[in-house]
Amino acid sequence: MRGLSEPPAAPDVASLFPLVYQEVPAAISLTRMGDGTFVDANRHMLEMLGYERSEVVGRSAYALGVWREAPRADVQAQLRAHGRARNVELVFYRKDGAQRHCIVSLDVVSVAGAPCVLAVGIDITERRRAEDARSRLLLAVESADDAIMTIDAQGRFLTWNAGAERLFGYSKEEVLGQDGQMLLPPDLPDESKLLADRLRAEGALRDHETKRRRKDGSLVDVSVSINLARDAEGHLIGYTGVMRDITARKRGEEEARRQLVARKLVRGILRALTEGSSATAVSRRALGRTLAADLEGQSLDATLQALRDMGLGAIALAREEAGRYEFHATDMLEAGRGHSTPTCHIALGVLEATVARRHGGHALGSEIRCQSQGEPACVFVVKARDG
Repeated sequence: MRGLSEPPAAPDVASLFPLVYQEVPAAISLTRMGDGTFVDANRHMLEMLGYERSEVVGRSAYALGVWREAPRADVQAQLRAHGRARNVELVFYRKDGAQRHCIVSLDVVSVAGAPCVLAVGIDITERRRAEDARSRLLLAVESADDAIMTIDAQGRFLTWNAGAERLFGYSKEEVLGQDGQMLLPPDLPDESKLLADRLRAEGALRDHETKRRRKDGSLVDVSVSINLARDAEGHLIGYTGVMRDITARKRGEEEARRQLVARKLVRGILRALTEGSSATAVSRRALGRTLAADLEGQSLDATLQALRDMGLGAIALAREEAGRYEFHATDMLEAGRGHSTPTCHIALGVLEATVARRHGGHALGSEIRCQSQGEPACVFVVKARDG
């Protein structure tokens, strides 16, 4: 019996090799150098490829479809010149046809006097998928029309996409590392604090409309959305922001407001012209024909839209047949302050002139139903006449 102080006997390292070979977390195979025939493969290699050992030993990797591309010339040159190749990325194909990406180290070894290739690989398929997904995300971010950026917890720019370059005029090199407040207009010095308070309270910011300053000093209307970025422990590490140029929309809204004011003015003018004691149905229809002359060259649809814009009600073509046109109109009472007749006379004059111009002759119209008589809509009938 050995004394307690005696060191343990040295292990038989050679006897441990089969266990290490099978259990090491790497895919290992041994193939003949000439034709790629499998001499052996460990458990991890077989699991990665989806084969049993009996299905691969003695068969070529090419015949099995494990390798489908021609041998890489650069790898073959390294093996011939140095007997090894390191960190080679290869694609293997499983029994079910799925691809597996591996980083492989290759060594030329002699087995029973025949040159073989010992391959030791690490499956990086999931890493490649994550990298590909990240690349696709970065491509989507970079090609987006919106300005997309990330900002660290201290408020400095970390990323700046091409959309941001187009919107604000700053290149990526000019912005990265700079304080995000460089985009704030001078008259909004406290907005950063207000937005930070909202972010802390709500966790995110969606479609906040404001202004930002471009490199040239001009201001641009933007819609801002911000999300918090946290690490695995939940600590705040920064922000992701998206800014969308809403200048065109704002201009459209302003134009709509101007048109609304213009319609109100036109209505007031029309009321002044039509509600006087001297105004007659004939004079009102004549006024309508004068208005139609100003719309010469417009399509029928454009003319009806112009009537709506002038506050003469919402008029639509209900049916057309052999030069007979029937129009239905609503909102005429609103246009005429509770009495639609004056406005109807003007609208009828416009419709007569429009139909006449369309047929190159004359037209005669009448109102067969009127909202002022309790009808849900005014109905105008206009007939084209030759000559």
